[in-house]
Amino acid sequence: MNLVSYSRTLIILLAAYQANSSCPADSKELDATCGRYCYQVVQPLLQYVNTVKSMTQEHNELQHSVKIHAETIASLKKIIEQKSEETKAREEELEKELNHIIKIC
Repeated sequence: MNLVSYSRTLIILLAAYQANSSCPADSKELDATCGRYCYQVVQPLLQYVNTVKSMTQEHNELQHSVKIHAETIASLKKIIEQKSEETKAREEELEKELNHIIKIC
């Protein structure tokens, strides 16, 4: 597809999107206003734009969810690392106390 065809397609999709944002794809008003033929030709494009819009929104929501989960995982890894260090330090303290008790006895 050359640049001119791509530009035309993009302009048509943009026009369809703008038309779709102000009126639903199955509007009877559009049928009367645009005429039966014009609306029948444009209707599949409007439905496609609606589908793409919905899929884009779902994709964005999923990306946001993935970002939140990644942040949660990173936070939990830090907590695990902290707790591991605390446990190691506590084990060393207990070992010292045990050695001290053994020396006393």
